[in-house]
Amino acid sequence: MKFYFGTKGLVQSLTALSLCLCLIVSVCVSARARALQPQPQDRTNLSQSQTGKLSAATALATTSGVIIRWRSNLDADNLGFNIYRLKAGSRVRVNREIIPGAVFVVNRLTRPSDSHSYSWFDPEGSANATYYIEAVSIEGLTKLDERAITVTPKSNAALDQTAAPSGLSRDSAANGADVSSAQKSYPAAEAATLTANGPLENQWAIAAKPGLKISIKRDGWYRITQQDMAGAGFNPTVDRRNLRLFGDGQEVAINTSQSVGPFSSSDYIEFYGRGIDVPTSDTRIYYLIADTVPGKRVSGELHLDATAAALPQAAAIPSGPIAPKPSWFGFVWSFLNLPEPTRPDSGTETASKPERATETKLASEPAPSSDTPPSSATPLPVTQISPAGSEHISVASSNDQLLPRDAALTSRATKKRTARKKTNKNSKTSRKYNHAETTNAISPASFDYTVEQRDRTVYFVSELNGDLENFFGGVLSSSAVNQTIEINNPAVTGAGPAHLEIAIQGVSAAPHQVDIKFNNVAIGSLNYFGMEHAVASFDVPVSIIQNGANTLTFVPVAGGGVSLIDYARLTYPHAFKADAGKLKFNLRGTQSLKVDGFATANVRLIDYTDPLAVTTSSPSAEVTASGYAITVRTTSPRSKSQRLLYAFPEGQFEQPAALTLNQPSNLNLASNAADFLIVAHKSIIPALGPLVTARTNQGFTVSVVDIDDVYDEFSYGLHGPQAIKDFLSLAATRWSMTPRYVIFAGDASLDPRNYMGSGNFDFVPTKLIDATFNETASDDWLADFDDDGAADIAIGRLPVRTANDANLVISKIVNFLPGNIPQNALLIADDPGTPPLWDFETANDDVQALLPPSMTVQRVNVRTEPSPAQATANIINGFNQGRAVVNYSGHGNVDVWSGSSIFTTADATALTNGNKLPLVIVMDCLNGYFQDPNLLSLSEAFLLAPNGGAVAAFASSGLTSTPGQRQMELQLYSSLYGSQPIAVGDAIKTAKAATTDIDVRRTWIYFGDPSLKIR
Repeated sequence: MKFYFGTKGLVQSLTALSLCLCLIVSVCVSARARALQPQPQDRTNLSQSQTGKLSAATALATTSGVIIRWRSNLDADNLGFNIYRLKAGSRVRVNREIIPGAVFVVNRLTRPSDSHSYSWFDPEGSANATYYIEAVSIEGLTKLDERAITVTPKSNAALDQTAAPSGLSRDSAANGADVSSAQKSYPAAEAATLTANGPLENQWAIAAKPGLKISIKRDGWYRITQQDMAGAGFNPTVDRRNLRLFGDGQEVAINTSQSVGPFSSSDYIEFYGRGIDVPTSDTRIYYLIADTVPGKRVSGELHLDATAAALPQAAAIPSGPIAPKPSWFGFVWSFLNLPEPTRPDSGTETASKPERATETKLASEPAPSSDTPPSSATPLPVTQISPAGSEHISVASSNDQLLPRDAALTSRATKKRTARKKTNKNSKTSRKYNHAETTNAISPASFDYTVEQRDRTVYFVSELNGDLENFFGGVLSSSAVNQTIEINNPAVTGAGPAHLEIAIQGVSAAPHQVDIKFNNVAIGSLNYFGMEHAVASFDVPVSIIQNGANTLTFVPVAGGGVSLIDYARLTYPHAFKADAGKLKFNLRGTQSLKVDGFATANVRLIDYTDPLAVTTSSPSAEVTASGYAITVRTTSPRSKSQRLLYAFPEGQFEQPAALTLNQPSNLNLASNAADFLIVAHKSIIPALGPLVTARTNQGFTVSVVDIDDVYDEFSYGLHGPQAIKDFLSLAATRWSMTPRYVIFAGDASLDPRNYMGSGNFDFVPTKLIDATFNETASDDWLADFDDDGAADIAIGRLPVRTANDANLVISKIVNFLPGNIPQNALLIADDPGTPPLWDFETANDDVQALLPPSMTVQRVNVRTEPSPAQATANIINGFNQGRAVVNYSGHGNVDVWSGSSIFTTADATALTNGNKLPLVIVMDCLNGYFQDPNLLSLSEAFLLAPNGGAVAAFASSGLTSTPGQRQMELQLYSSLYGSQPIAVGDAIKTAKAATTDIDVRRTWIYFGDPSLKIR
């Protein structure tokens, strides 16, 4: 080998050093992989300690099924659990995918003695059912707990945490579809078509008028009859010409049964509706109003009878070699013990990681713009409406706006940890066809078509991915996982290959390798490390694609840890042949061809290139061997632009998910005034009367706002927390009297789209944020206008689901009188352990020092109690005797205090302290984790206890460290027991300002009325 000096020598040296480093890293990775590789175990000798030791398992009958809850130790080898129901003497598994175990929740705060609470809802369960729980290890080994779990009958309506109010379905999918498993298909060109939201002033004007709200979950051609409208309460006297439809603040073209005359019982409207797929909703809302001016109408010819051009045969393109895409940067960084890289600021984009794509078909979540009132800016003025006698909606801009095909909607969401950005479904470049420059362009034999499989069966709480969903599909651990993908009419002789995009989410801190097979043919591998979100694309030979069911296989390599399947997306050449009698496809305006495979000659052809102004035609048809073929003509005038077309049998229509009456609202007006504001779900509003009366009598100006009105005015009808924040920002800056106190009256859920099938319980949404250790709820985010982590208005949450829940909680609030309660305190301290992580007893000494000397203080120190059972008895006795304040300092989980389980939700709901209700202040983790649809948090249990409990609770939904908690706690007690009585909500605002821990500010939630005073 020749050695050089100077510049060449420097380059030669650097090259040699790089090769050495790569060799060292390769050896280290191999060693690490061997260390992480599990050792073979005897399935018959698997101990409980290896798979999670179960405790406190219960099954509760509800109005909708059975909810099973249990706790288990956080064993790092515990992959998850299976639930079995006894049926005809045999155990039948009721969960489709494994229920995530300790692997998905452990973090650096986890202690060996810690446990975690789990739950599962069985909609088919009954009061006489019997259940068994099976623990599963990472290696796939199982251990069945032989203890039978019998169902406890429902005993109290207020504790039925799975009861939905009248009119709310447990299934959020239209027509009962399983929303946890979804396969979508669409022309690949469709992913680039986006429409902008109209100015928010347009939406304010729409929301201010009576109208019909039409809920759409999937794209298609819809017909709504006059009788359908009347059944929902919308029965206007109007000329057909003046019916107008709006979506996202833009007018949408409609077709009416007749062009002029009174809209009568035999009439209808038709339109092209689009669903939506964002983390908080799958439903787009359209607004139909009766105006005084003509609306936008569908245009087009009724019949086209030209002859179709010949269809050329495209030659197959052989598939190329498959190149795996390893990504070991994360491991190298960790192994070399380099400092943790600084997270990019929100909105920063890098290319160091593959992205996790989200559904953006045709439209995305309403995008913030200069028209949307940001939390720190003054909203735009309301659109002016013409005077009485000529009243109509006056739009502020064109309703025909269509973004360029390479444009993307700006998203509210920003990534906090990852470098991935949201993109359209197909980020890769589609195959291009050669088209003749003449007006009679040669038409293709196929078009690119995308099929996407995206299961949502597992919630991964520890994944920190910004505003992306934390729901994923199948678990990859010790065995292969198959997915079935239905593919219709592939053009096996067409241009190829097909393209397969795979996305996988890493879970465990280990190098991963997953081999991919398509119909048992190996096509490549994904290599990634730790909790990386890996995305890779592979070529798939068209020749192996089958018409119908195809099998995609994920094969985790031994020792590769645990991962979750995110999505699989196949783009393939689709023949111009109808799928089950209908077809969506794309074609240039200069191209003409025949589409075969229809069962009828009466076919409607919709051009939805601009979904706000579609055109319709009735193409000519001819008999073929497979039914009927329609002729699709060129555009007039001819254009080389791509058209998006939808052909389907005449008279076939999609059905809306719901029709509801829009109640006019004007929340945006500056003339509104309230210093006590309640944002409530409509099912809860009737129960709020006593609270409204009580606070009005105290001199407050009270306003009750239906959460649907907030959506109508601030998010174009879209369900989600951003609308609440924008509304509160406007009210805080523009109302003539601004809110001092805000109550969110209704429960919230980490599963707003009901993937779990537990029910639609996201009544008044919270915001799911990325805290340091987990994704969790932050009510403060809803009113945090300066992004310091704490609400700028005193807020409180009533986590209720039914009118019975609301009646109970509100009766406690309105009947609360500090003078009726013994001015005593109960201070509880957990055992600090050995070695002690924090001296909880000393922390309570500091709290006691801030209480008035006249207060009698009962102390329960777990360390010095004879037994955990005695500690439990002392706590319960203290509650039942009546206390003004109860403080717990220690370790905890969603439904329990201390690793010794000294106090649980069952204890809280059984309290009998009557109206001697304390304020409960909790300094631990997760007692405020109210967003799980199947678990009852300890904070909720205090409020919902039928014979006592608490008037309010203050607890965390997250995992936090002790120093930041103490800063807030001491300031809270200083404020509550200062020289003058203070409302709890105001004291909390002051206390949160005193802590420097951003997670403490964001995750501590106050459950109760923020205007309440405890002395």
